[in-house]
Amino acid sequence: MEIRVDGMTCSHCEKTVADGLSRVPGIGGVTADAATGRVGFHLDGPVQRQSIENVITEAGFVLGVWPDRNP
Repeated sequence: MEIRVDGMTCSHCEKTVADGLSRVPGIGGVTADAATGRVGFHLDGPVQRQSIENVITEAGFVLGVWPDRNP
């Protein structure tokens, strides 16, 4: 799954987002790229969109594009 996260500008931002999402049960293999604003991960179980959005916003970023399918 791939989402867009607006506001990432550096490797610290990437690590903050990746570490936060990695702590959400059911999410694994997180990669973040500040240059493109893309965050990729795979789902190991059911995950609510709100859980993902909470991690992103609490880290100070904005959830951008969300894929048509729900996790």
